[in-house]
Amino acid sequence: MGEVPPEARRQRGMWMQWIADHREVITTLTSIGTLLGWVVCFKLLANSYRRQL
Repeated sequence: MGEVPPEARRQRGMWMQWIADHREVITTLTSIGTLLGWVVCFKLLANSYRRQL
């Protein structure tokens, strides 16, 4: 593989800086998404269990 062009290196640095600057928001959104996923799984499990009764 060849060397990474300076522009690509600079762009990657900008993304990493943006992520570092907004880490609280990213963490919060990720946590909310995880919670929503668990709620959906729980509802599916509860509905399936109710049908079996």
